[in-house]
Amino acid sequence: MNKFIIFVSSFKSKQKLLCLILLGIFLYSGLKNIGYPFIWNDESETLMTAESVLKNGYPKVHYDNNIIFVPENAEWVGYNSKLDVNTTIPWFTYYFSTIPVFLSHFTEDLRTKTTIVRIPFFLMGFIGVMFVLYSIKPYFNSKTFNYIFIFFLFFEILSIPLVLNIRETRYYALSVFSAGILVFLINRFLIMEKPFTKISCFAIILVLFLSFQTQYVFFISISISIFLLLTLLYLLKNSSKIKTTFFSKLLVKRNITFLGIIMGILILMIVPFIIFYDIINVASAASRLYNPNLISFKRHFSSIVDFLLNQEFLILALFSKGIFYITFSRLDKSKFRNLINVDKVFISSIFTTILMIVFIIMCSKMPFLFTRHYVFLQPLLIIGMALDVFGLFEILNYNKLKFSISKFAFGFMFLIIFSFSLSSKIPFIKGHIAELNKPVQGPLDFIIPAIKEKYSNTRNITIATNYEELSYIFYLKCKVVLGYNYKDLKNDINAKPDVLVYRKGWGHSVEPFNHYFQKAKYERVAFDVYDTRVNNITELNWFFENHKFKTRYALSDVEKADMYCLVK
Repeated sequence: MNKFIIFVSSFKSKQKLLCLILLGIFLYSGLKNIGYPFIWNDESETLMTAESVLKNGYPKVHYDNNIIFVPENAEWVGYNSKLDVNTTIPWFTYYFSTIPVFLSHFTEDLRTKTTIVRIPFFLMGFIGVMFVLYSIKPYFNSKTFNYIFIFFLFFEILSIPLVLNIRETRYYALSVFSAGILVFLINRFLIMEKPFTKISCFAIILVLFLSFQTQYVFFISISISIFLLLTLLYLLKNSSKIKTTFFSKLLVKRNITFLGIIMGILILMIVPFIIFYDIINVASAASRLYNPNLISFKRHFSSIVDFLLNQEFLILALFSKGIFYITFSRLDKSKFRNLINVDKVFISSIFTTILMIVFIIMCSKMPFLFTRHYVFLQPLLIIGMALDVFGLFEILNYNKLKFSISKFAFGFMFLIIFSFSLSSKIPFIKGHIAELNKPVQGPLDFIIPAIKEKYSNTRNITIATNYEELSYIFYLKCKVVLGYNYKDLKNDINAKPDVLVYRKGWGHSVEPFNHYFQKAKYERVAFDVYDTRVNNITELNWFFENHKFKTRYALSDVEKADMYCLVK
């Protein structure tokens, strides 16, 4: 009995300890072996463009003797030849990347360099996730919020796609960051009825501007969602069926006025960039090139839903949301005075749902789509589920005797659906644990160190490759010819490369490489690693190649990654 009393009295500290443990697990999951494997194609584009910013002040495409551009097509959609810049995506990620890239200059160790450039991205993603969590803190008392903290982080730890993507040196982590801050500000100032201050207005303008400079689709989605939220609040405020204390008349007018000012200033800030990035013409050219249509829209929409179903907990979230909304709608609204903030929990849950639906629709219109483009939906899904579960418990706790059976029934069904949903994710979780214990390496992890060891000054060598060309430039500071699209074939064919690296999985024309073999003698160097399409990738369900949770070794000589060194 005494032990039980001691346990109860120390339960609060146990809650906090569990919060810290889960926080530590999440950080460990993201930071352990973050230097493995070496950066792959998309990451290298970010980092080498950042190198160009450090050198030129803006992201010029031509950098020393190389072309820092990886177009999807030889047409070079989004290339501004007058300024020699790439305008296919906005530039904030490149400027943010200058910090880790600059710091990486202080070490020659390839693995340390990789770790340095990835950590800031992971931390930005982590901060964004925590902002999403703390956005709903005012709706609950401290004890309940501790439970929410545990609930939320538990599901974040289970999200392998989230962890993998925010570790990458791309805009994905920055999208999670900006989404977190905007959800935080909207919950605090629109839904919690707090009047905007100068600081909050500046914060909203800055984050919305940075979100525009990070990912256009998210910027459009959040703007539409804010408008829909305001429309919903107006309808609820004037509804005869829902009488709540929600939003005083004065506060609504003041916040809407401030929002109008915010959006006005924001439009003035982004219009010059819309013109400079030539967004309309680039989007039109991309549309002609990729031809997005209703079929591709349905395919992309289905892919996102499939991701939320099989790699996340969409069914569990929908179940919780349905039960909460039904219970809320049947509640005697006259008792709201005894149910602190439940009406605001309801609105916050609806806003999260609106934002997710709008983004899924907008994202499905993109010409091509990968998990990394919409991974920021994951923390929104979980925080929405937390709002629904704990909002429901706030209602059920109001009358403990009447609703005790309901609580048990909900909890039982929640656990059943959770167990069912978890089964499809266990292989990914096991795989991630395996890669934390034993670092994963791809072809570049063998080829690049071998080149560095063979050549004392890699700045003076030329490498010919058909994929991940910018990774060689980032690590070795060398000249690279051909590249993914043979961008400058007329000039590159006259080169005499010191190293040839043909990535067999891409099926590019071998003629340029055969031409080099005819001009000079090369000696093959083979590695035991399998010549995978990419050094590694975060996708868990890509029809070409999925994320490797362990190093894949070749079973035959033809499968080996290799390079050919010039015999002098």
